[in-house]
Amino acid sequence: MKKCLFAVFGCFVLLFLTVVYVYGDTVFVAGADTNVVEEYSGGTGNVFGAVNASSVSFLTLAANKFVYASSSSGDIFRFYNGGESTVFAKRLNNPRGLVATNNCLYVADNNGQIFEINSLGEKTLFATTPTGYLQGLAYNNGYLYAASTSNVIYKVSLSSGTVSVFATNTLFNDGHLYWPASLLGPLGIAFDSSNNLYVANNSSDYITKFNSLGQPIADVQLDSGSPRGLAIAGNTLYVTSTGPSGHGIIYDYNVNDFQYSIPFADTGSYQPYGIVAQVPEMSVWIFVVIGICFSFGLNKLFSH
Repeated sequence: MKKCLFAVFGCFVLLFLTVVYVYGDTVFVAGADTNVVEEYSGGTGNVFGAVNASSVSFLTLAANKFVYASSSSGDIFRFYNGGESTVFAKRLNNPRGLVATNNCLYVADNNGQIFEINSLGEKTLFATTPTGYLQGLAYNNGYLYAASTSNVIYKVSLSSGTVSVFATNTLFNDGHLYWPASLLGPLGIAFDSSNNLYVANNSSDYITKFNSLGQPIADVQLDSGSPRGLAIAGNTLYVTSTGPSGHGIIYDYNVNDFQYSIPFADTGSYQPYGIVAQVPEMSVWIFVVIGICFSFGLNKLFSH
C-alpha cells in the first residue's frame, strides 16, 4: 500500500514540476543604448535578435507571435521566432509605443500622432493628440491609451479615433503641482486583467496604478529609480529600470500585492527600455506527461 501511495505522490510531484516549467514567463527586452532585443526566461537572458538601427525603444507581441520593435531609425522591425528581423514599416518620425490588435499594429509617434499599420506594413494616420511627446501605448476594451511626457494619458477610441484625456495631474489653483504627483514623465504603460492601468513615471521613480476611471489608487517607488518599460503577463508586472550601479534591472511585481518586488534579472551594462512578456501556452507534451503519470499511478494502485 505504501508503494502505491508513493507512486501516486510521485506522479503529482512530477506533474507539478512540469506545470511550473511549462508556464514560465518569457520576457523580451529592448535596449535603450543598443540595437539588440534580449529574451529572458527564468531570469536568464540571451540575445534574441538585432535591428539595423542604433537603438530600440518599445516592443509589442502580436497574436501571430511576432515581436515588433520601434527603433531610432524611424522604422518598425518585425522579429520572427528565430530572432531574425526585417523592416515592417518605414519612415515614421520617432516611433515609440506599439500595440498589436484587430489585425493591425498601432504606433505612437513622438510628434503626437498615432498611426495604424496594416498587415502589409502600409501606414495611415489614425489619431493626433493635442500635446505630442507620446511614449508608451496600450490597448484595453476598445480603446488605445497613450502616455505623453506632458504628463497626460490619452484615451483614443479604436472605432472612431476620437481622443480624450484619461488621466492627468492635479493642480492647485495657482498652477502648482499637487504632490505626490500621479504622472511625471510617463513612459511605459500596461493594463492588468481588472482594467487597472500601470504607468512608469521616469521622472519621479514611481509606478502609479490607475483605476478604470483614471484615478490614481496606488503607487510604489523603485529602489533603483527611473522606471521605463512596463509589461504584464498573468498577475506579474515587469518593469525595466537603471539600477544603482548603473546596471539595467528588470523588476517583477505581483499585481495583487503591488508593494513588494525583487529583481527578476540584472541586464549588466545593457540598459533595458521597452519590454513585453508572455505566458507560454500549454504544450501538448504536458498532456503526454499527465497521461504517463496517471497511468503509472493507477497501474500501481490496482495491481495490489
